[in-house]
Amino acid sequence: MGKDPDFLRQQVLREMLQLRRQKAGLTQRDLAEILDKPQSWVCRHERGDLRMDYLELRAYLQALDVSIVSFFSALERKFAKIE
Repeated sequence: MGKDPDFLRQQVLREMLQLRRQKAGLTQRDLAEILDKPQSWVCRHERGDLRMDYLELRAYLQALDVSIVSFFSALERKFAKIE
């Protein structure tokens, strides 16, 4: 029996967030400072302990200078491979 598709989608989302942060050359601590959040906030979201709401995701991506439209487009392409 395979893994639940929603579990896999959450995993893809977390991996993409982490990858985008790393591509921006930022540590979790760097990003947390930009967002005025504790480093543990970034870590917990990247690990999947917490889920982001839309406004948090928007701020996260803006801090990385990533277009939310391009992020969702890439995310949907990855989701299509799961389905």
